[in-house]
Amino acid sequence: MNPNANTATPAPAQETSASTILKPPVARREPVEHLLHGDRRVDHYAWLRYKENPEVIAYLKAENAYTDAILKPTETFQEKLNQEMLGRILQTDLSVPYKLRGYLYFTRTEEGRQYAFHCRRRDAEGAAEELLLDLNLLAAGYSFLGLDSFEVSEDNHLLAYSIDNTGFRQYVLQVKDLRTGTTFLERFERVTSVAWASDNRTLFYTVEDETTKRSHRLYRHVLGSAEPDPLLYEEPDERFRIAVERTRSSVFLLLTIASHTASEVRYLRADQPTGEFRLVAPREDNHEYYADHHPGPLAAEHPGPAPHSNEGVFYIRTNSGGRTFRLMTAPVTDPRREFWREIIPNRPEVMLAAAEVFQTHLMLFEREGGLPYLRIVDLTAEMPNVLAASHRIEFAEPAYNASLGENLEFGASHVRFQYESFVTPRSIFDYDVRTRKNEAFGSSNQFSAATIRRNTLASVCMPQLRTARACLFPSSTAAIRRAMVLPRCFSMVTAVTESPCRSISVRIDSVCWIAA
Repeated sequence: MNPNANTATPAPAQETSASTILKPPVARREPVEHLLHGDRRVDHYAWLRYKENPEVIAYLKAENAYTDAILKPTETFQEKLNQEMLGRILQTDLSVPYKLRGYLYFTRTEEGRQYAFHCRRRDAEGAAEELLLDLNLLAAGYSFLGLDSFEVSEDNHLLAYSIDNTGFRQYVLQVKDLRTGTTFLERFERVTSVAWASDNRTLFYTVEDETTKRSHRLYRHVLGSAEPDPLLYEEPDERFRIAVERTRSSVFLLLTIASHTASEVRYLRADQPTGEFRLVAPREDNHEYYADHHPGPLAAEHPGPAPHSNEGVFYIRTNSGGRTFRLMTAPVTDPRREFWREIIPNRPEVMLAAAEVFQTHLMLFEREGGLPYLRIVDLTAEMPNVLAASHRIEFAEPAYNASLGENLEFGASHVRFQYESFVTPRSIFDYDVRTRKNEAFGSSNQFSAATIRRNTLASVCMPQLRTARACLFPSSTAAIRRAMVLPRCFSMVTAVTESPCRSISVRIDSVCWIAA
């Protein structure tokens, strides 16, 4: 195959007569044979893989020109649709903030700006906003910008972030000093994950292979160092990808190495960045396991793990007892499989999809009967077993979706989750694990999950799904049309569930707009 072959590619569509006959471009065919696992496959368009080839670029320009010509009669309608959809979006808005080490982190958007501003402020009344990243400024001169990693050092002074301006998920890692606003000169290409050591100077990061985009190497870097970064780990098996992270307890760095059917975890104390990663348990075919850390039990008797050492225990979610996973613990001092202790058995009807560890509780993400469930385990309760010391957050609707939100604080007394259904807009809740009550952002009242019930009550919609603000429409069709263009918003979610009424439903752009 010669990707630079001088074969004609149709030029952009032209008007050839008074009737405007448009001819679409047609990519030339050049057969390339692939033989894999005894299977023969012929690709007639393999030459299009060469993105920098002038012929490929010319062909794409021809396709775009043809599309523009075909859709030209609809330009006015396109702009009308665009403005109508923009009218339903709260362009100037704030995200629900999350707390981390004394700061509240959030994003805000401004009308007319394409990208968000990432900010924080101290968790104190009257604290000023600090601008951490202006993605609009970083996107200047580029047609695209994507943000991936966003990790703040333990002393809150440095931000490690990675951005992509190519559109091919090729993220470049940089470090910003949040005290001065200056960015360090160091740049790291094709970074897939990053984590800080507790010295606030050492970064661990993984990179991808240029061809396969498989995350396969782990490096360590000390800020200001001119020496080549040491390669700490390289995964040779093409089925596996690697990622590094800091545990919520802040004690350990975890290197998770996983394929679709197997995994293994290595760990290193965050206060010993020059040490070697140790293995929890070697990988085995068809065995998946994932680990998190707790520094130790809170009482002599509780449903969690028994005290092993002052380093605490690993909570390990494993499919060794069945495909729906079970939960086990292992001492940090020796986490080999022979020392794993089961605390939640495998339940064939319940998939244990995730286990999040906090200081006083566990947050389990389960699936049963096609629905997601969030289970809270009280680690301070004196109960005979873990399940007896647990409860599920109750959702009254028969069909819904729930997922975990931003939960970065190890000592938090609440867990954040998202909830939505066909009649309940996507909402963010903080669930107090002690009082078992939800706080819905956008509402000034705390209310139990039972108030999510809708039945025949008035329904609400949300012009901006990130927040918990809601719209209540007036009771005429004309008013509905006006509300679709400029929704009138209020922040009471529970109030609209208190007065039975008839409703008119109109579906537009996959959003159900309901008039009371």
